Amino acid sequence: PRITIPTLIIAGNEDERQPYVEELLTPYIDGQRVQLSVIEGAGHFFRDLNMDEAVEASVEFITESN
Repeated sequence: PRITIPTLIIAGNEDERQPYVEELLTPYIDGQRVQLSVIEGAGHFFRDLNMDEAVEASVEFITESN
């Protein structure tokens, strides 16, 4: 509730360090001010194509936020 600027959280669905990130963040995601992008096949550290998807999600978020 204290976040006043658009915020994008990017997570991997195969993250072994934080396996329940989606469940933990769901109460805070409102789809407008705070958004979550889950990258399929990504772990805690994004590699290759996973990083490309994260960049694409970021660019889309920034474009829509302006």
